[in-house]
Amino acid sequence: MYFLRKITGLVSGIKTKKMTIEGRIVKYSYQGKFIGINPFSMLRDLSYKAQGIANLNSELKLKDFQEITFGCIPDFGNELNIRVDTKIDKTSFTIERSVKKMDQTPHTCYEFYFEEILFARLIKKYDYGSQFSSVVINFKNSLSAPTKEESNQVSWKSGNQLLIAENFGHSHVNICYDLELLLRMGNMVS
Repeated sequence: MYFLRKITGLVSGIKTKKMTIEGRIVKYSYQGKFIGINPFSMLRDLSYKAQGIANLNSELKLKDFQEITFGCIPDFGNELNIRVDTKIDKTSFTIERSVKKMDQTPHTCYEFYFEEILFARLIKKYDYGSQFSSVVINFKNSLSAPTKEESNQVSWKSGNQLLIAENFGHSHVNICYDLELLLRMGNMVS
């Protein structure tokens, strides 16, 4: 079995690595350079951001929250660089990381899956925050008024869905398609 995995890895270019993080086994499947992602801290961080907005609500009119692109979120297609698989209370939890350049600016997309269902997405635009205002303007032109607005963070929430645009060194966009699931999973790893 070991040799079969090695041969498959050589042909496909995909390498695997297992680690124990916070007492849980985490399996990484990756191409290129290994990047150790702590899926539990990423989930906690996203859940923490969402908690501050969870009680707010607006009448956000979106035809389909999954289709938010507005020109500032590139289509990552099959650009998967790393997949992180683990279990949280006997259910599968996966993060997929993809990298792509758009207009000479690198973008990273982290997709969060619970039992193979996409429930959240984090997009980082490596622009040192220089394009944050244009990202926010794109969202403001496409959505109703923000639910919450601060100097480095603008948030929209409608029902069980959430969008957070923030400038945290670089421009970040957090999209949550199932807020209840995100908060429940964040509590499971806290």
